Order: sequence, then structure tokens, then C-alpha cells
Amino acid sequence: MPDDLEARVREIADGLDGRLGLVVRSLGGADLRLELNAAEPFPAASVIKLAILWTFFEEVDRGGLDPAEPWTLEPAAKVGGTGVLRLLGGGLRLSLLDLATLMIVVSDNTATNAVIDRLGLERVQVATRRLGLTGTALRRRMLDFAARDRGLDNWTTPEDTARLLECFATGAGLSQRSAERARQILLG
Repeated sequence: MPDDLEARVREIADGLDGRLGLVVRSLGGADLRLELNAAEPFPAASVIKLAILWTFFEEVDRGGLDPAEPWTLEPAAKVGGTGVLRLLGGGLRLSLLDLATLMIVVSDNTATNAVIDRLGLERVQVATRRLGLTGTALRRRMLDFAARDRGLDNWTTPEDTARLLECFATGAGLSQRSAERARQILLG
């Protein structure tokens, strides 16, 4: 990492009203690494969807989840924020794989909650711990403000996020088919 780039990033971070956390590293073997607040926890927002996607494909691989399993959009399941399902009529039938795809490609919060409900919060926690992502926690559904008001929030660290993205890139821990599907979803 050129020293001037690292110095410039730190200068920008110092001028921000807030905290900046980042991890930059090369997957191609080049000696490229830059970290800033890498181990500090940050509210995860939609970044937590990466851990949910990983868990989804782990469950597919172990036979605990059929990606073709149907799900029906009920009006009560809709939540605001990002995504398209909140705008569509009730009764729409999608597969769990469709929901996982919408969760990532358009950051759909309704789809995310449906996937969380099918997997369970604890299963995502187990998967993140298995990967060594000790700073990542899924503690509530998307836009669950009552849970947030009780102190339950979703957290991750830049280091955990970088590690998870490396796992997606290499496919380590997933079948070849699931790793390819996950990368296809992530690349849109």
C-alpha cells in the first residue's frame, strides 16, 4: 500500500464527523492492505445481509433448506425502507432463492426478514461464529424498531466484513454450486 494513499485515507477519516472503518486487501496475492478501525464494531445496517446470505447457502448445502421452497407475500410481512416487495400486491409467490436474491440485489428488507424468519437468528449467529466473525451479530429483523429500542441491534466490524467477502470470493466453506450462486447474486 503506498504510504501516500494510507496517509490520505487517514486525513479524510480525521476530517469526518463520525467514525470511518475500512479494510482493503488484495485477493490476488499482491501485498495490498489498509486498515482503519478494522476491529471496531459498527451498526451493520444492510451489511448484515451478507452474513444472512452466507448462512442461507450453508443451510442449502447441509440439506436444511430447499432454495426452491415457496414463500407467499402477505401484506403483514411488508416492511418499509429499501426493496420492491413492499410495493407489490399480496399473494405473490417466490422461492427462498428469489428472496435471498432480492435481499442482496435490491437490498429488500421484506425479503431479508422472510429469510431471517426461515433461518432463525440463532442459525446466523452459529454460522458467523464458525467463520470466526466474532464482531458480527444479527440480533433483530430489519426495521424492527421496538427491538432496537430495547437495545437489540445488528453489528459487524470492517475486519469481519472483509473476511466474509473473502469467503464468498474463494468459496471456502460452501459447495462449488452454492459458492457460484452466491457470487452471482453478489455481482448482480
